Amino acid sequence: AVTSGKACHRPVLSVRDDLNSAQTFRLQYRQQVNFFDVEQVALGLRVQNYNNLRRGTSGLENSLSHNVELSYTNFSMFSHLNFFAFANYQRRIRDLSEALTYEGLQRITTPLNLQGANDFLNVTGQVTKTFEKWRVTGSATLMYNSLGNVIDEQQNRNNTWTQRYRSSIATRLFKVLTLDVGYRYEYSDYQSDFTSNTFINHNPNAEVGIRILPSLTLDMVYNRNRYIDRNLDAVNTYQLLDATLSYQRKDSPWQCTLHGTNLTGTQAIRRNGFSDSLVSDYAYFVLPRYFLLTLAYEI
Repeated sequence: AVTSGKACHRPVLSVRDDLNSAQTFRLQYRQQVNFFDVEQVALGLRVQNYNNLRRGTSGLENSLSHNVELSYTNFSMFSHLNFFAFANYQRRIRDLSEALTYEGLQRITTPLNLQGANDFLNVTGQVTKTFEKWRVTGSATLMYNSLGNVIDEQQNRNNTWTQRYRSSIATRLFKVLTLDVGYRYEYSDYQSDFTSNTFINHNPNAEVGIRILPSLTLDMVYNRNRYIDRNLDAVNTYQLLDATLSYQRKDSPWQCTLHGTNLTGTQAIRRNGFSDSLVSDYAYFVLPRYFLLTLAYEI
């Protein structure tokens, strides 16, 4: 029997600085070797799904990645201010990618080592401030990916730029009302050598809890979406509302719950995605309006 192995020595750096009792800064760097799966070098065609065949490639090399992470936290009990920030950057050299060939409706993918590098960047931040009975939260996430592949023997570069922002205000009033009102905004831009598109979604939302009686509570979750496809110049608006009415007397093991889902009667939800060769704007159907009555006994 003939065996072979490879020894890899890669640097790792980790730094932590407690600036004071409330603030912490962290820096991490690591270099990694990513090994390919044995199926990626197996020759011959394999069926992956109904319209995708996969063929292995001999002579693949392991890829090398550089990963840098930065984080900062600030938790102040005195000012009731919490702040968190995180950033991650990864660069993959000789990354395992795919060559795609189309034959009619069939797609044949073959793994290969990318000539250039793939880049990934993720930056996230969140701040929370409490004013007596009110809590205000704001957050942002920025993501950028640059991925290469080959489509019908032509080099292709896919660039994805995504922005997500969220703000909310929450409170509890008179021990009978809890309220959390927020707004989300998402911007997704997809660019490649063959196609491009931009999607935008506006999402105001609210969660409400009401104690109608000492033994009776009502909880509601509402979402409204305004989904924009700039490439098709199309706008789609839909709403979702769920509600739960619960009754349980004090010290009683019995609980009765009536739950209603999709009370607005929404039929479909829009989403978008981006793969190595396709920008997709699709809708998936949701369950129609229905009610569920539950009787529970706690042992």
